[in-house]
Amino acid sequence: MATKTAVEEKGFTLTETYEGSGNTDGFITDIDSTVGYIFNSHFSINMGVQYLFVNPSSSNTSKTGTTSASGMGNPSLGFRYSRKGPVLDFSTAVNGAFPVASSAKGLSTGRVTFDWDNHFAHGFGLCSRKSIFGEWTCLTKAQEAKRKHSRRS
Repeated sequence: MATKTAVEEKGFTLTETYEGSGNTDGFITDIDSTVGYIFNSHFSINMGVQYLFVNPSSSNTSKTGTTSASGMGNPSLGFRYSRKGPVLDFSTAVNGAFPVASSAKGLSTGRVTFDWDNHFAHGFGLCSRKSIFGEWTCLTKAQEAKRKHSRRS
Protein backbone atom coordinates (compact mmCIF):
# COMPACT_ATOMS: atom_id res chain seq x y z
CA MET A 1 0.00 0.00 0.00
CA ALA A 2 1.44 3.39 -1.01
CA THR A 3 1.75 6.12 1.60
CA LYS A 4 0.40 9.59 0.98
CA THR A 5 3.09 12.28 0.85
CA ALA A 6 0.72 15.25 1.09
CA VAL A 7 -2.78 16.02 2.24
CA GLU A 8 -5.16 15.03 -0.53
CA GLU A 9 -7.67 17.79 -1.17
CA LYS A 10 -11.19 16.76 -2.05
CA GLY A 11 -14.59 18.40 -1.76
CA PHE A 12 -16.32 21.73 -2.31
CA THR A 13 -14.56 25.06 -2.82
CA LEU A 14 -15.81 28.64 -2.69
CA THR A 15 -13.77 31.49 -4.13
CA GLU A 16 -14.49 35.23 -4.04
CA THR A 17 -12.27 37.62 -5.98
CA TYR A 18 -12.32 41.35 -6.64
CA GLU A 19 -10.42 42.45 -9.74
CA GLY A 20 -10.09 45.56 -11.86
CA SER A 21 -8.63 46.78 -15.13
CA GLY A 22 -8.36 50.17 -16.77
CA ASN A 23 -7.16 51.78 -20.00
CA THR A 24 -8.07 54.75 -22.22
CA ASP A 25 -11.54 53.25 -22.80
CA GLY A 26 -12.41 53.30 -19.09
CA PHE A 27 -12.26 51.23 -15.93
CA ILE A 28 -14.00 47.95 -15.12
CA THR A 29 -14.05 46.01 -11.85
CA ASP A 30 -15.77 42.79 -10.89
CA ILE A 31 -16.64 40.66 -7.92
CA ASP A 32 -16.43 37.02 -9.00
CA SER A 33 -18.20 34.30 -6.97
CA THR A 34 -17.18 30.75 -7.88
CA VAL A 35 -18.18 27.42 -6.37
CA GLY A 36 -16.42 24.21 -7.33
CA TYR A 37 -15.77 20.60 -6.47
CA ILE A 38 -12.39 18.83 -6.35
CA PHE A 39 -12.93 15.18 -7.29
CA ASN A 40 -9.35 14.02 -6.66
CA SER A 41 -5.79 15.28 -7.01
CA HIS A 42 -6.22 15.57 -10.80
CA PHE A 43 -9.76 16.66 -11.68
CA SER A 44 -12.02 19.52 -10.57
CA ILE A 45 -15.00 21.51 -11.83
CA ASN A 46 -16.23 25.03 -11.05
CA MET A 47 -19.05 27.41 -11.90
CA GLY A 48 -19.53 31.04 -11.13
CA VAL A 49 -20.90 34.45 -11.97
CA GLN A 50 -19.47 37.98 -11.84
CA TYR A 51 -20.99 41.24 -10.71
CA LEU A 52 -19.49 43.94 -12.94
CA PHE A 53 -18.94 47.68 -12.53
CA VAL A 54 -18.26 49.43 -15.87
CA ASN A 55 -17.06 53.07 -15.88
CA PRO A 56 -16.32 54.42 -19.38
CA SER A 57 -13.67 57.06 -19.97
CA SER A 58 -14.88 60.65 -20.05
CA SER A 59 -12.28 61.51 -22.71
CA ASN A 60 -13.17 58.75 -25.19
CA THR A 61 -16.98 58.98 -25.32
CA SER A 62 -17.32 58.32 -29.07
CA LYS A 63 -16.11 54.77 -28.52
CA THR A 64 -17.55 53.86 -25.10
CA GLY A 65 -20.44 56.24 -24.44
CA THR A 66 -20.78 58.13 -21.15
CA THR A 67 -23.04 55.90 -19.06
CA SER A 68 -21.66 53.80 -16.22
CA ALA A 69 -23.31 50.43 -15.67
CA SER A 70 -23.28 47.60 -13.17
CA GLY A 71 -24.95 44.22 -13.00
CA MET A 72 -24.58 40.47 -13.21
CA GLY A 73 -22.15 39.18 -15.79
CA ASN A 74 -22.24 35.94 -17.73
CA PRO A 75 -22.32 32.64 -15.79
CA SER A 76 -19.30 30.40 -16.36
CA LEU A 77 -18.42 26.71 -16.17
CA GLY A 78 -14.89 25.30 -15.99
CA PHE A 79 -12.94 22.05 -15.81
CA ARG A 80 -9.35 21.62 -14.55
CA TYR A 81 -6.76 18.85 -14.78
CA SER A 82 -3.70 19.03 -12.46
CA ARG A 83 -0.58 16.91 -12.18
CA LYS A 84 2.27 17.19 -9.68
CA GLY A 85 5.63 16.30 -11.18
CA PRO A 86 9.11 15.75 -9.73
CA VAL A 87 10.36 19.08 -11.17
CA LEU A 88 7.27 21.04 -12.29
CA ASP A 89 3.62 20.98 -11.32
CA PHE A 90 1.20 21.42 -14.23
CA SER A 91 -2.47 22.27 -14.59
CA THR A 92 -4.68 23.03 -17.55
CA ALA A 93 -8.20 24.48 -17.42
CA VAL A 94 -10.98 25.13 -19.91
CA ASN A 95 -13.62 27.70 -18.93
CA GLY A 96 -16.69 28.84 -20.84
CA ALA A 97 -19.10 31.73 -20.28
CA PHE A 98 -22.66 31.88 -21.58
CA PRO A 99 -24.21 35.15 -22.90
CA VAL A 100 -27.10 36.00 -20.58
CA ALA A 101 -25.92 39.43 -19.34
CA SER A 102 -26.71 42.71 -21.10
CA SER A 103 -24.41 43.45 -24.03
CA ALA A 104 -26.11 46.86 -24.42
CA LYS A 105 -24.78 47.86 -20.96
CA GLY A 106 -21.33 46.43 -21.73
CA LEU A 107 -21.71 43.50 -19.30
CA SER A 108 -21.39 40.82 -21.99
CA THR A 109 -20.01 40.33 -25.49
CA GLY A 110 -23.32 38.74 -26.48
CA ARG A 111 -21.47 35.57 -27.53
CA VAL A 112 -20.36 32.34 -25.90
CA THR A 113 -16.74 32.80 -24.84
CA PHE A 114 -14.12 30.35 -23.63
CA ASP A 115 -10.51 30.31 -22.54
CA TRP A 116 -7.89 27.65 -22.06
CA ASP A 117 -5.22 28.30 -19.44
CA ASN A 118 -2.06 26.32 -18.71
CA HIS A 119 -0.11 26.74 -15.49
CA PHE A 120 3.38 25.56 -14.48
CA ALA A 121 4.77 25.90 -10.95
CA HIS A 122 7.92 24.95 -9.06
CA GLY A 123 8.51 25.31 -5.32
CA PHE A 124 11.63 26.86 -3.80
CA GLY A 125 11.67 26.25 -0.04
CA LEU A 126 8.99 28.43 1.51
CA CYS A 127 8.21 30.14 -1.82
CA SER A 128 6.63 28.77 -4.96
CA ARG A 129 6.36 30.50 -8.30
CA LYS A 130 2.84 30.54 -9.71
CA SER A 131 3.96 30.48 -13.33
CA ILE A 132 7.00 31.12 -15.46
CA PHE A 133 5.98 34.78 -15.87
CA GLY A 134 3.76 35.18 -12.81
CA GLU A 135 3.74 35.89 -9.16
CA TRP A 136 5.38 34.23 -6.17
CA THR A 137 3.56 32.81 -3.15
CA CYS A 138 5.55 32.59 0.09
CA LEU A 139 4.49 30.94 3.33
CA THR A 140 5.17 32.39 6.75
CA LYS A 141 6.94 30.19 9.32
CA ALA A 142 3.55 29.46 10.97
CA GLN A 143 1.98 28.44 7.65
CA GLU A 144 4.94 26.17 6.83
CA ALA A 145 4.75 24.52 10.27
CA LYS A 146 1.01 23.94 9.78
CA ARG A 147 1.63 22.47 6.30
CA LYS A 148 4.36 20.13 7.61
CA HIS A 149 2.11 19.03 10.47
CA SER A 150 -0.81 18.28 8.13
CA ARG A 151 1.46 16.17 5.89
CA ARG A 152 2.38 13.90 8.83
CA SER A 153 -1.29 13.10 9.56
